[in-house]
Amino acid sequence: MVNLVLTASLALFAPAFVVPVAGNPVSERAMVLDGYTLFNLSLSMFDPVISRSGTTNRPPPTPGSQYEGTPSLQFSQPPGGVSVLLFGTGVHWYGNASDGTQVEWGMSKSPVVYSHTGPPRDSDWGVSSSAIFANATLESTSAQTSRADFGFFHAEWRLHSNGTGDGEESAAVPGSAELTRVVVETGLETEADSFESTPSTTQAVVDASGEKNDFFRTIGDPKFLDTLGTSPSGGKQRSYPRLVLEGSHQMINFAVPAKTSFMVIKGAVSASGGAYGVEVSPNIQPKDWSPNSDTLPSTWSLNSSCPWEFEATMFYMPLDPDTIYSVSVKPDATTNGSVAIQGVTFYSSV
Repeated sequence: MVNLVLTASLALFAPAFVVPVAGNPVSERAMVLDGYTLFNLSLSMFDPVISRSGTTNRPPPTPGSQYEGTPSLQFSQPPGGVSVLLFGTGVHWYGNASDGTQVEWGMSKSPVVYSHTGPPRDSDWGVSSSAIFANATLESTSAQTSRADFGFFHAEWRLHSNGTGDGEESAAVPGSAELTRVVVETGLETEADSFESTPSTTQAVVDASGEKNDFFRTIGDPKFLDTLGTSPSGGKQRSYPRLVLEGSHQMINFAVPAKTSFMVIKGAVSASGGAYGVEVSPNIQPKDWSPNSDTLPSTWSLNSSCPWEFEATMFYMPLDPDTIYSVSVKPDATTNGSVAIQGVTFYSSV
């Protein structure tokens, strides 16, 4: 058994998905809200923390192949859409849409009521790579003028059921849209001056030779995979050591280090992925998140099934730095699911 630790001001994989709020074209929110240092967390459309319905991925996959390009989800029939596991203050949806497409979005502490409907919004912050579909904050139609308290929310986006077509006599057609990215505004408690300077430590579950990290406790005999993608002859395979948990008898458990205020679990999605749960104990308490947060569950249910092999954010959560947590990741017992875990990054409050 070995201890595989990577320590830096940012996690090894953090730059790929973390953007600070200050000066970012997506948002000009204050850096600190209710004691939380805010930052933007960019999520891939294949991340299990995003649930999808009525979607079509593109291009058609070759079984077991690693996805090339930007992950995207296409929608052509309402009520196709997505929901995102949101801990923070707001969410931004990015993508493209055909002329006349109408979309709906919502964000609330209870199941979403779609109070916001309209065409995808053009970017008014100078983002050239994609358009901002919609911005949502609690009880607000514009993320530019209002913000929600920091908390756990239900956030969803979908095609409007009565889209509008082109021409003099507009037909009641749904239109079509493609989502390419979701950005959630989240945060952590830290004494550092900014998110970039927040100390972090990454623990990898296994090294390239298959030796397990004794930071983690494993139950059962998880399968070791060392590469991601197709065979070397395809030119897409690369090193990505991970453990695959299969069936209800396998589990990974770890104790969150003291003074941790934010946690990100990384892994991989694939065609063989399935339903899994992340249990955080003791249960997260809303504290100053109230009254805009529900009582949070102890186990979060997600799904790692995807036509392609692709590295992904399997779970994330702000934590109370004064609490010591135990976290367990395990396949869903009722569906005999599976999940691949690569490592965990912990951001410290001190």
